[in-house]
Amino acid sequence: MRVALARMGEGTTPDSAPVKALERTTTRARRFVKPKRTVVIATIMAVLGTNLEIIDRAALVDLKGHCVGPRDELGRCLRDSLSAGSLAGWSSLWMLPIYGFIGVILGLSNEAKSGFNVSKVPMIAQCFLSAIFILVIEYVTGWLLNLRLHFAIWDYTGMWGGDIDGQICTVNGVIFFFLCPLAYWLDDVIRFVGYNKKKPDGLLSYYVRLFTFRA
Repeated sequence: MRVALARMGEGTTPDSAPVKALERTTTRARRFVKPKRTVVIATIMAVLGTNLEIIDRAALVDLKGHCVGPRDELGRCLRDSLSAGSLAGWSSLWMLPIYGFIGVILGLSNEAKSGFNVSKVPMIAQCFLSAIFILVIEYVTGWLLNLRLHFAIWDYTGMWGGDIDGQICTVNGVIFFFLCPLAYWLDDVIRFVGYNKKKPDGLLSYYVRLFTFRA
């Protein structure tokens, strides 16, 4: 009897096979329900970027896209000059996939195991390369959505510092440059919070690295 009880006790210890099997199943379930980091980054950057777009347009009193047709006597865009496909209001729904895609690419470039890891170069170079990349994406999407499909989502014609076909401008390039440390910090925070990676330093340290030319 004592031997039988002892064997039963052994079967209920934390090291028993059923417990280990349950732990493995739980671990797999957790991995299954955890979204991919690229999806999380795309969602956060899409929402953040679009909200920054709304704030920018609100500050410039420019909440209805840009004209491809006539303006009224005050220079305001007439409602019927906007294409329904622009999805424009305070911003445009097209900005969600655009900012999301940019966030994913910046996150992948910040990943240590990627072929080209920008975190190995000085922060100022990281931001410069990232700003150029963002401008390229902005021009390509602007050429398609605004110049070809005439959605009139944005138009930088006449902006200070110059522009290219009204789709990208110097001012936005400078803004993107100084927003890049924030994007890299958010990517590192997401890695730490959701994916057990190294805890990042504070946001201020990223800007210190930018102005002190450190990686």
